[in-house]
Amino acid sequence: QFVMLVYADENHSNRQEKNQLDYHHRVLEWFGHYLKGEPAEPWITEGKSVIERNNEIKRDDEFKRR
Repeated sequence: QFVMLVYADENHSNRQEKNQLDYHHRVLEWFGHYLKGEPAEPWITEGKSVIERNNEIKRDDEFKRR
């Protein structure tokens, strides 16, 4: 299983606290599911394509500029 997390305005590490927290929670959910047998969160099973996520980021950026 492979998951790639992409955060707006971030490169190879998360500098923004909100993104650090989101990443931390997702890591816990990932290992909870795959190592402890907990139910998978929708982001794990359904995910989004890179194209969908890039489009989301662009929409967010356009909204912020308004």
